[in-house]
Amino acid sequence: MKDFTYHNPVRMFCGEGRLPEVLEEIERHGSKVLIVLGGESFVRNGNYAPFIAALDRAGIEHLEMRGNRVPSLAAARRGIDLCRREHVDCVLDIGGGVCMDLAKTIAFGARQSRDIWEYLTQAAKPDTMDHLPMGTIPTFPSSGSDMDGSTQITDDETGRQAGLWGVYPDFTWLNPAYIDSLSASALAQGQITTFVQVSIAYLGLERSGVAEAMALSLMTSILDNLRRLMRSPGDREIRTELMVLSALNVSGLTTLGKEGDWSLYPLEGIAQNACGVDYRQAITVLFPYWLRQCYGGQQVFRDYFSRVFAVACDGKDDETILSEGLRAIFDLYREFSLPVSFREITDEPGDPRALRDAIRMVGEQRSMYTTFTPERIETMMREAIAGPAR
Repeated sequence: MKDFTYHNPVRMFCGEGRLPEVLEEIERHGSKVLIVLGGESFVRNGNYAPFIAALDRAGIEHLEMRGNRVPSLAAARRGIDLCRREHVDCVLDIGGGVCMDLAKTIAFGARQSRDIWEYLTQAAKPDTMDHLPMGTIPTFPSSGSDMDGSTQITDDETGRQAGLWGVYPDFTWLNPAYIDSLSASALAQGQITTFVQVSIAYLGLERSGVAEAMALSLMTSILDNLRRLMRSPGDREIRTELMVLSALNVSGLTTLGKEGDWSLYPLEGIAQNACGVDYRQAITVLFPYWLRQCYGGQQVFRDYFSRVFAVACDGKDDETILSEGLRAIFDLYREFSLPVSFREITDEPGDPRALRDAIRMVGEQRSMYTTFTPERIETMMREAIAGPAR
């Protein structure tokens, strides 16, 4: 186990009846809040009006940024300008991972002197790691950005992605009533995204019994609760469990004393740009094909297949173990009606020129296990487009 320092400053409020405490948390930081919203479902399903009424009763003024479905650099710049111009005290996300990343970036950028892209690309050092107070209210539990310190923002003009590290929300409110409108199939897509992210953390070359036990517990709980949800789609207790599992997945518990291999994250950005898919689709579909490229018979992969998918490894060669492990992942996806290739999502995935342009933008990527040259990236992407061999 590596030496480590663990710190996660996010205060979690979990449960339907926590609005008074959330309002108190906002009021601790000031009386003017910028709300960063995703789609319109939170408004249409009747949750937004009571929340705004509660803000009004508390004397908290609010500004809005609606319709944030992609982590747009232009939107981040607009939000930063709005915070500065209107002297906003607190930034609040209501949405999924896109809104969370935007809210964190806006809160951070409002305290900096230069354009936010310079900090996202590490062209400039931050003036301060301090940021405007901010909170998250997830309406699509998936990425875990509600308790994570990182962001991913996309340059609208070039498609290039960059992000921040160490910018944590001050608080998050996990309200299961706010995900009542999500179908079981939509929750499955989000939770398998969580499962993949925990898997990536598990698959680090360093060993840490504590971190691996945390990761295994989270993965087991995700699958157990998802299977229960398929039988009882409206069960709020199950939905609460899934919200907590999503929030914890990148909270640092699965990397205590070790590091995961994060090379999949820039690679999934290629899929977003070239195949026209969103983050959840990109990372889940690409995961088994990325794993195939990384696998070299290392013990951690054998342990992963054995402990998570009950693949019997004794007496088998590496190629057989890999084949059976990947088949188990594809079977898991099919169990929850999730795509195993980009061709299942879009009719025309991966135009060759767009694919090569996206690969060139990302460039060669180093992993703990291998080096992803442009040629290997293209091979992996084409396998993910075509799907597993029958």
